[in-house]
Parts: sequence; structure tokens; C-alpha cells
Amino acid sequence: MNFLGIDVGGTKVAWTLIDGKVHIRDCGKVLVPKSRSELIATLREITNSYEDIAAACIALPGVMSKGKLIKAPNLKFMEGFALKTLEREYSFPIYFENDANTFAYGEAKLRGFRDLIGITLGSGVGGGVIIGGEIYHGSGGAGELGHVTFRFDGERCSCGKKGCAEAYLSKQFFLRRSREVFGLSKEPEELFSLAKEGDERAIAIFREFGRMLGDFLGSIANAFHPEAIVVGGGIAGGARVFTKEVRGEYVKTAIVRPLPKLYFSKRDASMGAAILAMENYRKERTKSA
Repeated sequence: MNFLGIDVGGTKVAWTLIDGKVHIRDCGKVLVPKSRSELIATLREITNSYEDIAAACIALPGVMSKGKLIKAPNLKFMEGFALKTLEREYSFPIYFENDANTFAYGEAKLRGFRDLIGITLGSGVGGGVIIGGEIYHGSGGAGELGHVTFRFDGERCSCGKKGCAEAYLSKQFFLRRSREVFGLSKEPEELFSLAKEGDERAIAIFREFGRMLGDFLGSIANAFHPEAIVVGGGIAGGARVFTKEVRGEYVKTAIVRPLPKLYFSKRDASMGAAILAMENYRKERTKSA
């Protein structure tokens, strides 16, 4: 009996297949398609690749309400889509959840914390809040930490607002800042390579980013005072370039004690989605028994 988690991000679709003991059976990733029909076909292809799936969970970026993805700045072609229509294609239960929520949920389960904040850094900035071992949804869309105002009347965010954390802590920042410094926009991965080669301009960009991220995480610690904060997403993969700056600002900004533990993770949201599918499936089986 296996459980499938699929993470649909702004640039890639990743998936993880686990068994009932949370052993990884398979995983993979592809570039995210450019249209709704292509994405649905990709999801169908992934799920049809495996046998003995007991349940699956699809993690998506954005706000969900009443079975629809109602706000997804980094996946606009899926806005308004009735997610439940996908269930009719499968013989097993399929669940839907915000991608940062599943990332946070997986990290909490695997690290053994009951109160945890997960932050994902990539095309956007996602936030997942775990309280008492469960995802906190509030009235439905809690955890949109990337759209907390970070700089009053600051840079324009992809959501249309000005000054969101996402405008400073996602790929948007690196594209904008590299254009100012190098004269053309560079992806974070390219800047990582330059920084590792000793390019002082790239290193300075990451140091600036690290200070902003540490300040933001310190504010998150003050607001929630969780046991731990875990940072993931593609940009977190290069954390060694800016870890010193992050931790320095984090300690200065966070006033709560004990200071929440701070981790960087290379796992994506698909692992947490698979664990969530497994636990939802077991809860429903228990209720019907």
C-alpha cells in the first residue's frame, strides 16, 4: 500500500511515493506545464505510473476555498479551477492542500515537532503553520506569510500589492537586484554559481538577502513562538551562501525565548503531501470502521 504526494510549484512538479512506514519508494520532478490542460495531463500521467496507491495529495501554491484555487499569483492558469473534478478520474481518495502547508506538515512529522512554521522560498514565498501537530487553516487561507507587508510602499509583488515579503524573499528579488547590479536579470541558481566562484557582486546580493530573511524569520518567531522554523524551497538549497547573515539578523530580531530552532531543508512539499495523504486515509478508515 503506497501513498503519493505531488507538489505543483511555480516552475516544477515534484512527486514522492512512500509506503506505510514512510519509506520513499520513488520520486521525480518535471518542469511545470504552461496551461491548465497540460498540467492536468501531467498529474494524470504521474498518478497512472504507479500501482497500489491507497491515497494521494496534490499540493498547490495559493489560497483554496470551497474546493477551488481562488488566488495563485504563481500559477494563474489554475485560478478558479474546481479541484474536486480531478477526483472522478481516480479510484482512490485524492486530497488537496496548500504547498507550504504540506511542506510544514512533513517537516513537523519528520523532525518530531508539534508547533512549527514552514517557509518556502522559490518563485514565491509560502508559509505553513503547524499547531498541536495539525495544519492551522484559520477561516480557510491562514499562512499566507509571503503576502505580509514587509516594506511599507515597497516593491511591487506578483499579487499586485506593494511591499510584500514575497517581493524581497523570492526569485523576484534576485531578478530585480541582479538587473541593477549586472545590467541583466539572473536566476538565483546562476547567482549561486557566481557566488561560489567568488564573485563579490553575487556574494553581496546574497548577504543582503540573508539579512532580510533573518529579519523576517525573527518577526515570524515573535508572532508565533513555535518550537522550530524550517526554511525550504529552491532558494534554501543555497543557504550556505547566506546562512551567517540569516542567523545574525534572526537572533537580533527575535525577542522570544527560548529562541525557536532554525533549520534549512532540501525536502520539497511532495514528501509532506504524501505523509498527509497517508494520515488522512488512515483517519477516514478509522472513522468508517
